Amino acid sequence: MTRLRYEKLSQYFHCSVEGQEDPQDKVRKVRPMITRCEARFGACFQPGKNISIDEAMVKFDGRLGWKQYMPLKPAKWGMKLWCLCDAESGYCSAFSVYTGATAGNGGLDLGYRVVMGLMKKYLLSNRHVYADNYFTSVHLASDLLQADIYLCGTTRASRREFPNALAETHLFSGQSVKWTSYDGVTLTKWHDKRDVYIVSTADAGGEIVRQTRRNHQDVALHVPTCVVSYNKSMGGVDHLDQMRSYYAVGRSGKRWWKYLFWALLDIGIINACTLWKLCNRPLPSNERRFSLKTFKVLLIHEMGDPAIAARNAMAPPPMIRLTAQYTVEEHTVAEHPFVRFDVRKRACKLCQQEGRRRPSGRAIESSFGCTVCNVHLCKGCHVNYHA
Repeated sequence: MTRLRYEKLSQYFHCSVEGQEDPQDKVRKVRPMITRCEARFGACFQPGKNISIDEAMVKFDGRLGWKQYMPLKPAKWGMKLWCLCDAESGYCSAFSVYTGATAGNGGLDLGYRVVMGLMKKYLLSNRHVYADNYFTSVHLASDLLQADIYLCGTTRASRREFPNALAETHLFSGQSVKWTSYDGVTLTKWHDKRDVYIVSTADAGGEIVRQTRRNHQDVALHVPTCVVSYNKSMGGVDHLDQMRSYYAVGRSGKRWWKYLFWALLDIGIINACTLWKLCNRPLPSNERRFSLKTFKVLLIHEMGDPAIAARNAMAPPPMIRLTAQYTVEEHTVAEHPFVRFDVRKRACKLCQQEGRRRPSGRAIESSFGCTVCNVHLCKGCHVNYHA
């Protein structure tokens, strides 16, 4: 594709139809793409037992009323996405674009509404959900448990439903204390290098012992099983963010909706690559043959080669007419002059047809030929070729 063609396609590229957009929809410019992705992501893959929910950022430095700032993310300024991913593969099954505060939330906090909104298709499925302290609360864990969904996640001791007696308990390194509410929600406080608060309905409250090194000494560290499960299954969205940073398809611009479109396209390609790997099940030794880079190269050829072939088929290849430098009268046949061409040597046509080659195996080349037939011929082959 030429640069001019790419610039023109980018200039007139759009996702919605002017006049048919909802003026109250803040993402109306890319709403058809969002609707399409939401439907296809959920239909093509069913997440496993463990699901992670977290926030992802789409980098954008321009002016936007609902732009977010997250100092701990690699992209600190941009648009925020709530993502639901399979904990093992990182496949994004559901997402939501955050466009700022809305009225009529029924007194429920944002984290509660996000988790319940993303999980509405997976309720009553006995899955385990892992989330960080932005989303997790006792209220959310209790309501999910009633819908046969188990929650495990870090929380904040400052939340209203968190018991003060548990928050004020002083612990040494490796110690933990548990508190179980009447509705089956277990709260755990564990001290490693700092206090960690866990809300869980998916764990019985056991502990495992791990060997670690503290102050140049081997120490047996007691770790709650809910912490082990959280560390193992919380990285689904982080894996998606890592994959999005590789070979991104986006280009810089001034329009915010294009950045969101590129991000959704990236997520779609990563999801397709994940399904490609799950279908092929590569061995660890062949993992590089099934990388995201390899998949994107194959995808480019799958999408581009048919268009290039169709374009080339529309126009026949140009005929290069050879021009004569001078004529050799002694080898000339009637109406077929034997001439010397003013181009480099090429393979003799008759020698090619009869399979004759030099002792080295290379083709027999000649600077002479016939301008009528537009072929190169040896001096001894000209008469025989026209016989």
